[in-house]
Amino acid sequence: SANIIQIPLLSKLQRGGGPIKGSMTFAKAWLTGFLFSFAWSPCIGPMLAQAILTASSLESTGSGYLAIACYALGFILIFLLLGLFTGTVLGLLKKYRNVVRYTGIAASAAVFGMGCWMLYQAHQEITALQNGKQSETAADVTGDTEIDKYNFTLNDIEGKPVSLNSYKGKTVLLNFFGTWCYYCNEELPALQKVHESKEAAVLLVAAPGVNGEGSAEEVDQWMKYNGYTMPVVYDYSLSVTGSFGISGYPTTFIIKPDGSFLGYVPGYMPEEQMNELIGKAKEQ
Repeated sequence: SANIIQIPLLSKLQRGGGPIKGSMTFAKAWLTGFLFSFAWSPCIGPMLAQAILTASSLESTGSGYLAIACYALGFILIFLLLGLFTGTVLGLLKKYRNVVRYTGIAASAAVFGMGCWMLYQAHQEITALQNGKQSETAADVTGDTEIDKYNFTLNDIEGKPVSLNSYKGKTVLLNFFGTWCYYCNEELPALQKVHESKEAAVLLVAAPGVNGEGSAEEVDQWMKYNGYTMPVVYDYSLSVTGSFGISGYPTTFIIKPDGSFLGYVPGYMPEEQMNELIGKAKEQ
């Protein structure tokens, strides 16, 4: 982007003053890298959090350390390769300097296009929320239980209304998902197993036409193509998605038979954790 737009203020390099006291040790370097990884990029933080959750859910301490080591190895290998071939890479950049100039322009155009697409998607979400239909939510804030308080009514692909509180008396996994979402696709096979075993009722909520999602008919065809038979209801206005405070996919709410919420899991939920939470919901 520097080849297209020149902003002197953003081109300046600011350095902190004063030397670092003491010599660098392995422990200091490890701690600095560990803390830095949480905010390295929008992806690294959630990935590290997922690695820690996975490690904590494993049966043995050794398996947990192995999971963290595999996560760290993924970054170490990249930096080792860059370090070993720095001279080669710099030589290629110098040799093909004219080509690199145009790749910078192309990359800037791609980033600009992605930004426009994100703004368009955000506009879609805001418009959908503003035009939400009260008939789709029917939230009963005076209900006796949480399943009544957060009750909603949405239609399935055949246009039949489905209400959340009709599941009262059952253990329920209420899952907000998208067909385009990688981790949703990783999680759906485990949800299908739960649905087939009838260990718990599974209800999926999709938002047609938002965040790159297709139409309700396309979602239904996608479900059938992949062999999923779980019930899906469609939140066209995002009113239910908004009332549950969904900020990312997948998100799963676990509802106990008495209508109270055991809790929710933002992000991918491994099959073992899913079965464990179903068991806890039935016990309480």
